[in-house]
Amino acid sequence: MKKFTPLLFLFLFFGCHREAPEPQLPLFDVPSLMGKTQSDIEKILGAPTNKSWRKDGTKLTAQWSQSGFLTGFLMETDELLKDEKRAAFLKRGNLKEDNPKYQLSFVEAPDKVFCFTGVQVQLPSTHEVELRVDGPEVLVNIAANGEEFTTIPPWDNADKKLQASIGQTITVSARLFPTKQTPPSQPLKVQIIVDDRVLKEESNSYEARCEIVL
Repeated sequence: MKKFTPLLFLFLFFGCHREAPEPQLPLFDVPSLMGKTQSDIEKILGAPTNKSWRKDGTKLTAQWSQSGFLTGFLMETDELLKDEKRAAFLKRGNLKEDNPKYQLSFVEAPDKVFCFTGVQVQLPSTHEVELRVDGPEVLVNIAANGEEFTTIPPWDNADKKLQASIGQTITVSARLFPTKQTPPSQPLKVQIIVDDRVLKEESNSYEARCEIVL
């Protein structure tokens, strides 16, 4: 019967008990997803399952406002993690506690002190809103978020954008003045642009109106 040498024994022991390699981090590059639309995120991460994506025991859920505007993320784990593991857990989402572009709040474990199960990533609640009206070079009545005036398109508030919060209603409308004039060949078009992204637009010959709730 052959005898195992100590060196061979150590080789067999450690060869059979190697730990599984750590997953490549980040699992989710959360900052790169901020400001994206739902379809943009699905192109990057694939179709979600129950509104979430999973990788190596970590679940990421995107959160949206009533109008489909991205408001934050919830990144969770299947395990209980001690508080000293916070920095390591944030690396799974390429997140940092001192980044001014978002706010983090850890989800405490309900049954165990000094432990957590995930982190809530809250995006800024205030957004820049630009209102824009295009159309024929004729007099047009414009109502933009409570103000009414008459001007000739094109018009926008790019030099004085609104600062709007999630849940706030934004409206813009335009109509020909007077309304009985012959409709021009070019229709009126109104747009609501949030953070440089067209969120809604409408067009019509005589009157066009847009309204969203952030």
